[in-house]
Amino acid sequence: MKNLAMAGLVALMALSTPALAMEEDARTPVKMDARTQQKFLGMMRGFLESVDDMMSALGEGDFKEVARVAAQDLGPAHELMARLRAAGVPQDKIGEIARLVRQRMAKMAEESGGEEKMHAGMGRIVMQVLGGPIPGMKMGQGKAGGGFGGFGKVMPPEMHQMGMEMHLLSGKIADAASAVGKKPTAADYKAVTGAIGELTGQCRACHAAWKIR
Repeated sequence: MKNLAMAGLVALMALSTPALAMEEDARTPVKMDARTQQKFLGMMRGFLESVDDMMSALGEGDFKEVARVAAQDLGPAHELMARLRAAGVPQDKIGEIARLVRQRMAKMAEESGGEEKMHAGMGRIVMQVLGGPIPGMKMGQGKAGGGFGGFGKVMPPEMHQMGMEMHLLSGKIADAASAVGKKPTAADYKAVTGAIGELTGQCRACHAAWKIR
């Protein structure tokens, strides 16, 4: 009777335990020190907020805002874009810098050490578009993780690559949203939501593959 009761208890616990808790966590752990982990996870939450902002803008039919969020808040060098806005740089100039940074990332993504090289070239892109640096910005500030981002060195190469691809997919959203005219069509919404789906699919795949420790 005691064994039967125990078997019944085990069966009841199995039924009442969520399926996810029963599954083994097969994600690959990525170790970061406490300070880096806090900053990294904060950045991830910021990306989620940006996706929410983008979807809210899409719901209101504001494709211009969808494009801005995708290019500046989810795209490469999002921290630099925030500094440019804070410095009062005109939106058309910020958009041009975002476009050039995205082009550079697409090229660097195919090369070893791509993120470090990309950040090292940000100052030159800003100088090219604005004719001078923004206040407080020094040439080469992105080197050695001392400037914008710099998480590439603490991530496995495969995880880093997935992150760079996510930023590049945000450019597809920006392009699709920017192409929408004054009277959006069903095809326009389909193109933009399809591009958003590619980005969130990349986020989902990355979160399913890695966990921060």
